[in-house]
Amino acid sequence: LYHSDRLTNYLASGTLVLAKRVPDSDMLFKDGVHLKYFDTADEFFELSDWYLKHEDERLKIANAGMKHVHEEFNCEKIAKYTMDIIEKGTYDAPWCGCL
Repeated sequence: LYHSDRLTNYLASGTLVLAKRVPDSDMLFKDGVHLKYFDTADEFFELSDWYLKHEDERLKIANAGMKHVHEEFNCEKIAKYTMDIIEKGTYDAPWCGCL
């Protein structure tokens, strides 16, 4: 699983994110719930056009993504994640073994 902190930053700002699908993408962010994944350039352009024309759906996903990031990847949880890795060598999250 590849994950750049840029994706989290974009989601945290309340922006609808269209992201290239990579293996295990849904372990961190759910497609159609927190963001939209695409597989091809054509699909990216189709999704871009569709979401520009459907503001309510765009805002619904953008707001859900922002809420998810603020709840699950905030400073307190990242500090706990870091300390658990240092102290126990593991962290209790389904995505932990993939990062």
